[in-house]
Amino acid sequence: MAVLIIRKYLLLLFLASMHQRSIGQCPTSLPNMVLRVGERFKFTHPINQNCLWTMMPSNSFYNSMQKVTDPKAGLLPAFAGLLLPDLTGLMIMNATTAPVEGATWSTAGLYVMHDKDANCNSSAKVAVIESGPTCECSASRKGTPTQYSCTLVYADSPGVPMNVQMTWSSANGKNQVADVPLARRIDRFRFRSVAVLPKRIKGKMVDDWIPKTCTVNFMPPPYRRFPSIDRNAPTFTDSCSFNKCN
Repeated sequence: MAVLIIRKYLLLLFLASMHQRSIGQCPTSLPNMVLRVGERFKFTHPINQNCLWTMMPSNSFYNSMQKVTDPKAGLLPAFAGLLLPDLTGLMIMNATTAPVEGATWSTAGLYVMHDKDANCNSSAKVAVIESGPTCECSASRKGTPTQYSCTLVYADSPGVPMNVQMTWSSANGKNQVADVPLARRIDRFRFRSVAVLPKRIKGKMVDDWIPKTCTVNFMPPPYRRFPSIDRNAPTFTDSCSFNKCN
C-alpha cells in the first residue's frame, strides 16, 4: 500500500513538472511573499492579461494543484472569502496556515498565474507565519543560560519549503553568525525552523559570546520543480530579543 502511494505521488510530481516545462515564463513575474496570519496581499498583473489562477495550498494532498478561477464560473467556491480575483490580479483576503472554519484549503502555498493569450506561467510562493520568531534559553543549575534557541513556525507549499536564515547578534555588537536550519514539518499544514546557538563560535565559548537578538529572513525557493517560479528572496525581516535570558 505504501509503495502504491509513493508511486502515485511521484507520478503526480512528474506530470506537474512536465506540464510546467511545456509552458513558457511570462514577462510579468510574481514576488515570493511572507505574510502573517490574517494579513492581506495582492498579486498584480497588467490589466490586459487574460489570466487563470491555480495554487498548491499548504494542506494539499499529494502536492496537487487546485484550480482557483474558471473561465466561466470565475472564483471557485472552495476559495470564496479567502481569495478575490479581478481584472488586475488576485487578492489574498486572509493569510492562513490551515483551513479556517468552513474552508477546504489554506492560503499559504504556491500560486501560479496562467496567461491564456501568451500561453505562459508566472509562479510564486506565499509563506504564512503562525508564530515567532521566538527567542528562548535554557539555564544551568547555577542559573546561567547554557543554550540559546530561535524558533519560527510557518506554513508553505508542501514538499520543500522556503528555508529561514537566522542571524545571531551579540550583546556587544561585535559578533554575528548566521544559520539556515532545516525546516521540519510538524503537521500536514506547518513547518518549524529552529536554530540553536553553537557551543563555540570562532573558538569562544557561548558563555563569553552572549547573544542579544536573533534576526530572521527567508531564503529564495530552493528548488526548480516549477521553472516559472520567481527566484527572489521574500522582502521580510523580523527579530526577537534575549533580554529575558540575560
